Amino acid sequence: MATNFKRLCAALAVIPWPLAALAAPGCPALEQFLLGKAVGVLCFHSDDLRTNNPLTTPANNSITTFADGTTLPGVSVLGFPANFGSFTPVTDRGVISTGPTLSSGPVPGIQVEGWFADDPTNQARFVLRFPDDWNGKLVVAGASGTRSEYNGDWAWS
Repeated sequence: MATNFKRLCAALAVIPWPLAALAAPGCPALEQFLLGKAVGVLCFHSDDLRTNNPLTTPANNSITTFADGTTLPGVSVLGFPANFGSFTPVTDRGVISTGPTLSSGPVPGIQVEGWFADDPTNQARFVLRFPDDWNGKLVVAGASGTRSEYNGDWAWS
């Protein structure tokens, strides 16, 4: 997991250079930059990147496979699918922080998420958010332990 965090930091460290001239990077530029570095990339514009927005934080159990299509592990219990509880971003953000960080209003911008292409386990995921008025600076935070990449959302958004 430390290797994946190092990869994330390295990737995030170089993103500002090619995009620094852009006040708000668009999905085509981000997708082109991530070509060959990421798979399963989802990029979209949101009127509010803060994480009280259901568009920016996926529903619990909405990812059911690894990047290569392999079903997430688990055992079916009480009629729930075998991978139930394997991906819990809504729960994660509430466990790590007591609530959303106060902000003065909506933060429109681009969110891009996906899997690292070179992860041999097909498990390393990332999420990046670029406000429309992005200043080119970066906050990098890794997911703690077994939580999802969305676990620090309330603390960082």
